[in-house]
Amino acid sequence: AHLHFLMGMLCLARGDLSSAEGQFLEAIERRADYLPAYVELALLDARRGRWTNAESRCKAGLAQDPNALTLRRTLAALYERQRRYDDAIQVWEDLRKRQPNSPELGVRLARVHWAKGDRATAIQVLSDTSKRCPSDRVVGWALADAYARCGQGPKAVAVLEARIAKDPYDRRARIMLARQYFCQEKWASAERCFETLRADEPKSLDAYGAMLVYLHEGRLAEAT
Repeated sequence: AHLHFLMGMLCLARGDLSSAEGQFLEAIERRADYLPAYVELALLDARRGRWTNAESRCKAGLAQDPNALTLRRTLAALYERQRRYDDAIQVWEDLRKRQPNSPELGVRLARVHWAKGDRATAIQVLSDTSKRCPSDRVVGWALADAYARCGQGPKAVAVLEARIAKDPYDRRARIMLARQYFCQEKWASAERCFETLRADEPKSLDAYGAMLVYLHEGRLAEAT
């Protein structure tokens, strides 16, 4: 089975989708519980827009092993791509129960709630994930961004300030914070942030946000 799977992956690399499908099917024929072949078949069907087949491949693999997390992730992603948000949420929530301290799963679940239009739940999921995984950068960025997009700038600032307090080298958080200060017209704070960024990486475009502060305040000499 493994040899046929490898041959299928080689066919995929060459762009020969039909031969790849045949090899993956042969792998399953030889060993019904060869789960990687189910995943690749599902992805192959998705590339061709055969969504029903893709879902069936995932479910067939899960029938062999209900605890196959990769297949569950693949199924959730398939639902997302079809905008079947309720189905995707159900699968992501199930995965999150199995791995409650996974920052990635929290972000993925929040993203689906956001796409569905349920921003409040998305923020709640991110907030909960941030408490469980306080050191994770991506969760902090996502939570701050969600607050900012909902017009809750002060909460975004609070998240970013806490993030930088934990990790002073989180450059992305510092850039986001500088922009939030600027949008909220906190000029002195924005200037400090931008100046710190410029000191760290003088050639970075983000570091020159301080010039916008100077221009806004009429400090033309400093801006030039």
